[in-house]
Amino acid sequence: MVKTTFENIKTNSGFTLIETLVAIAILLIGIIGPLYIFSTNLGAIRRASDETTAYYLAQDGLEMGIAKLKQNLVLSKGEGILIGDDINECAFNASDHKEGCVIWTESGSISNGCVSSDAQGPCTPIYQPTGGGDWSIFSEQFCTVNVAASGIDDCTVYQDTSPRYIQGNSSLTTTKFRRVISFEKVDLDATRQVAEGARIRANVYWSEKGKEVKIPEITTFFYRSYVY
Repeated sequence: MVKTTFENIKTNSGFTLIETLVAIAILLIGIIGPLYIFSTNLGAIRRASDETTAYYLAQDGLEMGIAKLKQNLVLSKGEGILIGDDINECAFNASDHKEGCVIWTESGSISNGCVSSDAQGPCTPIYQPTGGGDWSIFSEQFCTVNVAASGIDDCTVYQDTSPRYIQGNSSLTTTKFRRVISFEKVDLDATRQVAEGARIRANVYWSEKGKEVKIPEITTFFYRSYVY
């Protein structure tokens, strides 16, 4: 009778240490597995969001470049795209796609700006505001992409409270993105400072887990489309 009771007590004594550890391991696998999958998916979502933003910035940069070339085309009275310091400063460097310009829009009433043009004499007026109103003008500054640094010279993209992405205003919130715009002249007429067209290139870089990443270069072409 005593032996039977002892065996019953031994049989129903509960989990052993090994059984407990196995149970904990199974529980951890059940928890860590979904968490890992969730973390991986979250990283993929974040990367997709960054790439979408980068493509938006590249397209926006191309449009700014086109607007700049249109401005120069108008200044030449339709004879071609003016190739002055503003375009040469942003010239494409085949050995380093990270070099070019930041291009941004400023607002101001400026009436004495001019650009040299062989076709129109020494100086063609850029801005002719009336009534003291604000005009949108394009500015550019040379930069070299450095995702570890911040500043206009490093092609930094900033963000205002809208939120809207802007370059050229370091007083705004700094983002992780760096955008560089460059121009490559097409059918250059060596006898004048004009070109029939230009290829515009936009490159966007950013830092991800301490590593530099980028989207493929986005390009477009702009040609002289009319004559005054």
